[in-house]
Amino acid sequence: MSVNIIFISVGFIVYFVSSFFASFEIDPFYRLYYIFTWYSYIFIVDGIIYSIKRNSLIISRTSEFFYMLFVSFGWWFLFEIFNIFLKNWSYVMLPYDNSLRYFGYIFAYATVLPAIFETSELIETIGIFKKIKTKNFKTNPIKFDNIIWAGILSTLFVLIIPKYLFPFIWFFPLLITEPLNLKLGTRSFIREISGGNMEKVLNISLAGLICGLLWEFWNFKSGAKWVYHLPFLNEPKLFEMPVYGYIGFVFFALECYSFYNLLSYFKKGISWEEDTQTPIFKETKKYFYLIIIVSVILISILSINLIDKFTVKTFTAF
Repeated sequence: MSVNIIFISVGFIVYFVSSFFASFEIDPFYRLYYIFTWYSYIFIVDGIIYSIKRNSLIISRTSEFFYMLFVSFGWWFLFEIFNIFLKNWSYVMLPYDNSLRYFGYIFAYATVLPAIFETSELIETIGIFKKIKTKNFKTNPIKFDNIIWAGILSTLFVLIIPKYLFPFIWFFPLLITEPLNLKLGTRSFIREISGGNMEKVLNISLAGLICGLLWEFWNFKSGAKWVYHLPFLNEPKLFEMPVYGYIGFVFFALECYSFYNLLSYFKKGISWEEDTQTPIFKETKKYFYLIIIVSVILISILSINLIDKFTVKTFTAF
């Protein structure tokens, strides 16, 4: 049996078994339902992609996948630090046991980037937006310096005045990463759009919306979950998320893609996509992986302590 069929088969088995036991509130499936479902989904989608084009992230670019898992939980831990200022969500019914809770944080957050990128690659493989083109236009990377500074200041303002500006945390970081990608020569939405290609933007946007719906649905069904308490726009809700909040998932997905492209500059321009496996720069920047490892570890330690102290509202014995 080929690997892609194993991925699909095992993924569906794990998904249905965990869903069955979770429906009866049987642990660990109930409390950790979110983790079971997301890893099932990621491997199912990867298997489907490979079945269609004989190339996929996990099967064909395995080392990139493991690197992505590591970057992913560090990336989301950063947003958990942002949430200390925003106070937009909190966690309930998390395991009281530290080791199990920390395992939950890391393994759940590690799925963020793979979920979005696998979904985007599936959309691209199917070719939903393949024929959508726009007119070309010229860009001047030098003129984007002011936008970078505007992005930095705007993001800081969101953290200083979160009551009114909190929705923009899902947009303003793009003002930092996108101009940098354009200047450094890595992939960017600005370059794609200026070349008349809207497909990439639409693929990632739709992936963000799909993942947002699944995040909220599987969170709603999970024993350990997050709940929202926004300053406004709290109603109506779809699952735990206010309906207007789903717009944020689109911009968050764009942020994820842009941020990951920025990191690719430091490793020869190689990223997660099939057509980015040929280096476009001469060498990996010195100490890049060491800096990534240290940064992710420090951000994770800081974030975990802050989450436990400020974001988790209730614990459970399991």
